[in-house]
Amino acid sequence: MPTASPRRISHLIRRAWKVCKPLGGGYRTRIGSRLAPQLGVDPTVLQLATESRNYTAVPVDAAIIAEQQQIVEVFYKL
Repeated sequence: MPTASPRRISHLIRRAWKVCKPLGGGYRTRIGSRLAPQLGVDPTVLQLATESRNYTAVPVDAAIIAEQQQIVEVFYKL
């Protein structure tokens, strides 16, 4: 599986967002198929991830930090 730096992943996500956002309601499923080959991740996994996330900007608070920490701990255990 190819590896990508966080900077590269961020760039790819911004690029996919820019391309897919004007496509209408189905853009979230398209993001997964566009990023999958570049990230080496199954498109189904990326589509599920993008569909389950809320992509709005909100202030970071303790609850968000706690949620992110839980995610980090799961990946650390893997």
